[in-house]
Amino acid sequence: PIFMDELWALLLSAQDHPAGIPQQFIDDKKNEMKRKQEEAERLKEELAARKAGKLPAAPVPLAPDPPPEEEKKKAPPPPKPKASPHHLQPTIEVQNPALIAKALQSGGPDSLAA
Repeated sequence: PIFMDELWALLLSAQDHPAGIPQQFIDDKKNEMKRKQEEAERLKEELAARKAGKLPAAPVPLAPDPPPEEEKKKAPPPPKPKASPHHLQPTIEVQNPALIAKALQSGGPDSLAA
């Protein structure tokens, strides 16, 4: 029911909007763009301050710790399952090999009818 209530509100909002987009989606996108813009400006100011020598250089990230010995010794992958009979190609039992040979030489089964 909560899902349907939210969906219904979005559908009603989309119906009222000229482009057919719910106002909540537009507001969410505007807020996201504003946050990204503010983050970009903050990073730009921080970079300018670092270049001017007002802030220390950014710390260099350390290499990740090596995995514990238990993780290194992982069990081998399980063996692949054997093919079951339904994966095999069907075999055709030839009743009359001479007739099949004649059909192949003469151009197909239609030529045997004559």
